Amino acid sequence: MFTFPPVITLAPFGNPLFSAPPTPVPLRCNPPLTPVLRETLLFTELASISNGIEILTPGTPQNRAFNWIVNIDQRQVCPSETLDLVQRYVLAVLYYSTGGDFWTLCANPEFIPPDQPITCPAASYLSAANVCLWYNTTCDGPNGNLVEIRLGTLDCNHTTSLLLFLQVNHLTHYTLSFAAEDNNLRGTIPEEISALSPLVGIDFDGNDGLTGTIPISLGDLNMLEELDLDTNKLTGSLPVQLFSATSLIRLDLDMNRLTGTIPPTIGDLQDLDTLQLDANLFTGELEPRIGDLDLLSMSFDRCIILATVYSCSNKSLFHFYLFAGFLTLNNNNFEGPIPDSFQDLRNLRAFAVQSNRLNGMIPAFFGDLVNLETINLFDNFFTGEVPTELGRLTNLVNLFVHFNPLSGSMPAEVCALRDGNLRQLVADCGPGGTIQCQQPECCTACFVRPSSAQASN
Repeated sequence: MFTFPPVITLAPFGNPLFSAPPTPVPLRCNPPLTPVLRETLLFTELASISNGIEILTPGTPQNRAFNWIVNIDQRQVCPSETLDLVQRYVLAVLYYSTGGDFWTLCANPEFIPPDQPITCPAASYLSAANVCLWYNTTCDGPNGNLVEIRLGTLDCNHTTSLLLFLQVNHLTHYTLSFAAEDNNLRGTIPEEISALSPLVGIDFDGNDGLTGTIPISLGDLNMLEELDLDTNKLTGSLPVQLFSATSLIRLDLDMNRLTGTIPPTIGDLQDLDTLQLDANLFTGELEPRIGDLDLLSMSFDRCIILATVYSCSNKSLFHFYLFAGFLTLNNNNFEGPIPDSFQDLRNLRAFAVQSNRLNGMIPAFFGDLVNLETINLFDNFFTGEVPTELGRLTNLVNLFVHFNPLSGSMPAEVCALRDGNLRQLVADCGPGGTIQCQQPECCTACFVRPSSAQASN
């Protein structure tokens, strides 16, 4: 935390990029403040949120946000208006950190080139209006308590959102949401978000342009219930500090460039009902403590997702399954066997580990997970025979075991499921394949595992 010295002299702040000179507005603070004193007090307040050096360094998001608060924002918020000040400043830092001047929807019109049309059905972001009048915002009454903000575009085939929920007291929630698909967000996630201590949700899903690492300060948000950062270009490992946010219910980090292993402390998130880590660069063995996630084992509307990349046409299918209770770990570099603790995830309806480096035998305990509808083990290094216990899965619709060095014959008990719900049964039963399975009587498709399988993994 930056500590400001007792005697303060602030140099004038330069205008932000692409802005016109600020228009002088009357100060409305009570008691009245001179411009210099107001700027000094604002700095003192905001230096508890941002590093003071960053505020003073020209061109940083913090400097540009502070300059906007002091010199440009026609609202001229007073230092004593803590809630309004913090909201406007943190949102301004977020705006500048993610290239807000170049958003395709609801950027501040002062920063939009004259030849570019302004696209916003309401007051634009960082406009002079009360935040309650900004695009897709809702307040809870005449006092202007912010209830909801929605920014960005919506696509019927590929809807994404940024959600920030701020709980002000036991009765009031502030909600900021971003439908950010095609809104041209680029940059990093600012640490300042953690200053919103009552935050219960953050969703930056689908920007495909957010970079850098996951801020470790997010772990300080002890009321955080949702963190959704999928479909971006985030790097680095999962910060251990993140799992201090033990109120998390949904953690969605899929389709990034995250590395490292899943920390055992993930098992401390006892309220977690959705985990999405798909299509990253994670390594190591599957974390056994995933099996400790009680809510996943207790209700059909719980799920863990570490899944594959989805096209626009499949996005709706993904959301259909999102609440169906499934665990997928596709398209990473996980290795080792499937942990025995996964036998406790008894309400799973789909389990998929496609395209990893997993090995060992297919667990017989799958036969006890009687709600399973899909098992996808495609493209790994599983060995041994397909267990006969899978024949107990009368709800099974899809079974994919191809591109594995399995052996033996497809059990008659599994083949018998073709008379019930089993619609797809795929194995390496082609000419020269390693599994004996009659097609189409039992297997619906037969392949042969390439000798170069997984060479690119």
